[in-house]
Amino acid sequence: MKLMVGSVVIFILGNILSMMFFSFGNGRNLSSVFSNSWGQIGSYLILLAIIYMLYLVFKYGFELQHDSDTVI
Repeated sequence: MKLMVGSVVIFILGNILSMMFFSFGNGRNLSSVFSNSWGQIGSYLILLAIIYMLYLVFKYGFELQHDSDTVI
């Protein structure tokens, strides 16, 4: 889950940097992977929040499982 959160963060930062440096300079993005819409950054942040929330839930579940294993 940490790897997934990290990869989404890198993708969001790459998208923002692509839009800042290449969209304003010559009207094109770095590649066709990144969109040219500032509104999609909010969608990416919502996706990041959901993945981070899942990470916290799984982390808490692993802690509970470890605690349960040590009691038994």
